[in-house]
Amino acid sequence: MSEQQDPNRTVRPDSEADADATLLKGAIEAARRQNRRNRAIILIFVVLALVFVVSPPVIRWWMQQGICPAEVTAKGRNSGTDWEVTRSDCGAAVGTVWQVRIVPTAGASWAAYDARGGPVPLAYEQSGFTGTVTLQTPPKGATETTIPIELDMKGRPKKTVRFVDGVRQD
Repeated sequence: MSEQQDPNRTVRPDSEADADATLLKGAIEAARRQNRRNRAIILIFVVLALVFVVSPPVIRWWMQQGICPAEVTAKGRNSGTDWEVTRSDCGAAVGTVWQVRIVPTAGASWAAYDARGGPVPLAYEQSGFTGTVTLQTPPKGATETTIPIELDMKGRPKKTVRFVDGVRQD
């Protein structure tokens, strides 16, 4: 007897061993599929989180660009606030759009004045929580060439003053 057998060892037929190996391979494949699925879910979550974090500044920048090309006609600094007057030619449908945009000390650009078809703004001044837009000509039905702009505590306009064809839109 050249081969000794361990009396405590159970010998299984080959068919049972093959069945166990097949079950083990199936379990390993199932675990791998689950890992791939988990990685895909995490990747989708990371991409969505990145989109939610990046999109607000990108959308804000895009909205500030406007649809029409803008040309800066005047700019300056007053009481720690930068301002600029822009002219945009938006074609026959909209016409010429004039804007006065202000940039408080720490913040983004905000439209304080918007006019489609006039009157043309020339400059901006600020004193405390009130800004003043100086116009080339008075609006229709008015004699003053200045428009007051109310500002909030952060120096942003509370409301954009809008004109369409020289008439104030409130």
